[in-house]
Amino acid sequence: MGGTHAIQHFSALQSGRIQRELQVSKLRHFAYGEENPPDLHITRNQLIDYTRKYYQTVVVDSGVTLTVTCTVEMSPGTRLIVRPGGKLVVDGGRLTSACPGEMWQGIEVVGDRTKRQIPQWQGKVELRNRAKIENAICGIRTGLGVNLVDVATTGGIILADSAYFTNNRRAVEINSYTNHSPAGTVTDNVCSFERCTFTVDSSNLFAANGTAFTEHVKLWDVRGVKFRGCTFQNRTVSPVSNGRGVYAEDAGVKVGTACASYLPTIDCECHDNPRKSVFSGFTTAIEVNTTGNPHAVEVDEARFGNNGTGVKINGNQFVTVTRCDFDLENSPLLTANRCGLCLDNCTGYHVEENNFHKQSVPVQSERRRVDGIVVNNSNEQPNELYRNMFTHLSDGIYVMGNSSSRSGLVMTCNTFSSDRYDIFVSAGATVWQSQGGNVGADNSFDHTIASSFYNAGSQNVLYAYSNGDISHVPYNPYNIVTYDLSSANGCEPNLCYDGSVPRSLSQFQSDMDADDYFNAVRTLMSDTVLNLNELEQWHTAALPIADPYSLTETRFMEGY
Repeated sequence: MGGTHAIQHFSALQSGRIQRELQVSKLRHFAYGEENPPDLHITRNQLIDYTRKYYQTVVVDSGVTLTVTCTVEMSPGTRLIVRPGGKLVVDGGRLTSACPGEMWQGIEVVGDRTKRQIPQWQGKVELRNRAKIENAICGIRTGLGVNLVDVATTGGIILADSAYFTNNRRAVEINSYTNHSPAGTVTDNVCSFERCTFTVDSSNLFAANGTAFTEHVKLWDVRGVKFRGCTFQNRTVSPVSNGRGVYAEDAGVKVGTACASYLPTIDCECHDNPRKSVFSGFTTAIEVNTTGNPHAVEVDEARFGNNGTGVKINGNQFVTVTRCDFDLENSPLLTANRCGLCLDNCTGYHVEENNFHKQSVPVQSERRRVDGIVVNNSNEQPNELYRNMFTHLSDGIYVMGNSSSRSGLVMTCNTFSSDRYDIFVSAGATVWQSQGGNVGADNSFDHTIASSFYNAGSQNVLYAYSNGDISHVPYNPYNIVTYDLSSANGCEPNLCYDGSVPRSLSQFQSDMDADDYFNAVRTLMSDTVLNLNELEQWHTAALPIADPYSLTETRFMEGY
């Protein structure tokens, strides 16, 4: 048989085999009833490289690898389950719904929360080479269970590189699990997403299935899940379904730039094919709520545009937001105030070199506020907003809460341009009473419309600026006492390692500098391997300025 005829004959045989498999699957589907057909177990390594449709839940058993390189269609109500020790690889393939107008349930990666997060004990899914998951109620989750996840089965591994998540009610859900090193030390969750694209658009099937978009990613009680160079977007036009990009509940997340390689440790700039993370079209792009176990949150070099709120964080003292761009010109919301970064009941944060801006100049008659940073209840420590830029905003920095006279917020080396109010302290609120001291606060104010520093709070504020620089003098201040007896503030960046040796615990104990404490704790919490013993020592040494709740949580993690 000639080569061409052989290929045609093989294609005909393959086509006939596919049709027979589909017919058998349909017959089994109808024979057992549409609601509960038996699961199909994959018991040996398989490659699916031709279009296939399943009418039943597919289970990848332990010790088995299922590889998908083409389109697999799943009927309504079905799931793709990966058991502990099993592996699913979607290599350029596509997992989607089988029936017009109907959604499928998604992938469940099953694990064992009592074991370390390695493949021999956890289910594993790899998505790569433009793999796509679409039209699922939840694209992929860790743990077994559709509506209520069995916490005993969390710990599954998800590694996604250059994958697409399209029109899923929720794309990713990573549930409660604590990973450990062989020595028993707490470590980051290994789940990671690099150069992935998360999208909902007008072709979604939500309304037809009686549901609505919630968020692309939900994290619950996990540590250090990474998103590098990912795009999160909501292209729908209905404000009802704006939702969120990333939502974390008592969870830590690291959002940053995908980079092939960095130069040595003194340089934190990417020099090889960088791709920044982007968020667009959400009610809130990133939201973090902490009511229980606290974890570090890092957002670096991300881009935010056309969102109601860029980053909203509640009750966390391990927050780092640096080098981000917040474009506040447009919003999917029609009536609400807009905010780049909202910090609610947070302390010990690092907020530096972010750019908050919009194009149009604000006017006094505007009904909606568009604020760069909103700080509510910043605690008693002199937390700092440092070297950020604010342009054309209602309020560059808007402060609420902190009714105690000891409460503090320090704003230094920021640049304000054409804002209505550069710094606005609302009625009853307080900031650190002395802005600047031995060196000037040295914020720069340019073309302020109403006031550079309007203090409607309960106490006067002393504001120091370096002598001789007119741009550092607040315009039309209210309830502010200014003086120019301070030396110039060098305003040096604190972002990248400069080769200096960080202060030790013993050095901190000699002067109890709060900045040293918070810097040390943020560094420890952000490390891939968490040194609980050292963390406890810092918390204990820093009492009473440390949060006793964090000390209690640290000791709980140590097994006390």
